[in-house]
Amino acid sequence: MEKKYYYLLEVKFKKISELEYFKINGLAFEDFNCQGVEEFNLSEREVDEILGKDALLGAEVSEAIIEKIEKSVESGNTFLVKYLFLKEDEAKSFQDFLSGLETPPVTDLKKNIFEDWNQEWKKHFKSIDISPRLKVVPEWERDQNLEGKIIINPGMGFGTGSHETTFLCLKFLDELKTPLKKCLDFGCGSGILGIAAIKLFNSEVDFVDVSKEALSNCYENLCLNFDPNSLEGSSVVIRDHFKADEKYDLIFANILMDILINERDTILRCLNSKGKIIISGLLNEQKDEFLKNFSPNTLKVLESKSKGDWCAILLERV
Repeated sequence: MEKKYYYLLEVKFKKISELEYFKINGLAFEDFNCQGVEEFNLSEREVDEILGKDALLGAEVSEAIIEKIEKSVESGNTFLVKYLFLKEDEAKSFQDFLSGLETPPVTDLKKNIFEDWNQEWKKHFKSIDISPRLKVVPEWERDQNLEGKIIINPGMGFGTGSHETTFLCLKFLDELKTPLKKCLDFGCGSGILGIAAIKLFNSEVDFVDVSKEALSNCYENLCLNFDPNSLEGSSVVIRDHFKADEKYDLIFANILMDILINERDTILRCLNSKGKIIISGLLNEQKDEFLKNFSPNTLKVLESKSKGDWCAILLERV
């Protein structure tokens, strides 16, 4: 049987802002068909140098120490990112794009056996507590008790709950009190948000994404959490075939700001008269610009949350 491979482009950024990095990641997924991103802020040696006497054996790393590390990154230390591609030509095209930046990063393209990818993810994906009643659990740590647990096989890295934006969306969902009969997970990735809506509210959910690979991972995760025969009323749909003719009580949109603005009419057309939208994928500094351009006259802000450099917004149709 012929071996399958994936391609890992290691990129060492230096002196890059959060917004610049965010835009580059967006282009990686939108224009170059990147399948996943893995971040390594600093090497162990660099961390040890920063921590110094704070690096006590067995001690928990405090927020102050983490802040010290983050400031070191911002001051110019190397920021390592690994980009996953399924095709060599797409990886090379992205590598060429990076080499043309004003401050080009150092890059190294590696070819890996496809079967090794999930083993790599297992090293970095652990259970995540969202609240006392909601927890994200990797498939290899599942047990017989599925109540309040979202079981995820991270696969190609389409969303594990570990990123700030996904975490904030789940927090908003967990705090909602109103019934949610029908939800839309727009840009669903792994399906983690829609799966949570089914778990917490017994909602019908339509999962929509532009990526066939993401939808495949989404369907796999649905099967890990539910009997597929019990999901009548829910669907998994590629974006090109999605028709905005349903009305939803809640829409998740955890995607880039430019895409949110471009998809604004579709998203609003799907929203019930008192429906809510949970928006994320925004940097804190993008929040005001987004609210100004998205739909200031038809939506009101109920609440916003921040975690690190990222924010999420809960909106309701006026």
